[in-house]
Amino acid sequence: MKKYILILLLAMTATATVSAADKYERVPWDIFVIPKAGAAGSFMRHSGGEFKIGLTGGVAMQVYFTPKLAFDVELAYLHAGTKNAYITWVTTENAGPYDYRLDYINASYLLHYYPTHWLSFYTGVTGGKLFNAKSEYRSQIVDIEDELHGSLLTVPVGFSLELGKVMLDARWNYQLNKLPDSDKAKQILPNSVLNMVQLTVGYKIQVF
Repeated sequence: MKKYILILLLAMTATATVSAADKYERVPWDIFVIPKAGAAGSFMRHSGGEFKIGLTGGVAMQVYFTPKLAFDVELAYLHAGTKNAYITWVTTENAGPYDYRLDYINASYLLHYYPTHWLSFYTGVTGGKLFNAKSEYRSQIVDIEDELHGSLLTVPVGFSLELGKVMLDARWNYQLNKLPDSDKAKQILPNSVLNMVQLTVGYKIQVF
């Protein structure tokens, strides 16, 4: 009897192990939709400003090519900018502090590599459309959307941790183009670019 009980326990353990492996195993053309939300920390380099925390959120579609390679297309809102900026190289009067608030809709194209089912490293390209830009000085708010480039081009580099269906994501974005567009902006914010870190939580929903 003990022998049969031992065989039964071994069989149950093996079945549970196979089921756990099957639960996380991905096959080509597995497709997931991933709503996500979180925080973005940013500052405008060469603006004399400080780190600013904003919100980000959107939805991604992820397609697996192999169990270790997947491709994401992501559409997301991003609030970025900087705070306590002092423009001392232009004038010592009314030099600051300025608060810059920028809002973008971003489209990201990301390639993920999964060394294991719960961890991925990725990079790609992100293109953004500026739809709102404000600067604030002593409670006076000015629209500066026409002074800045209407597009944002960045290279994201990051990693994600997957705990069941929950995805924790961290990325750093390197901006390729500069923010100022008009002559006035180029004088006030010469060579200014956004440095950004994003932390989000997503939920993976398999659709195929």
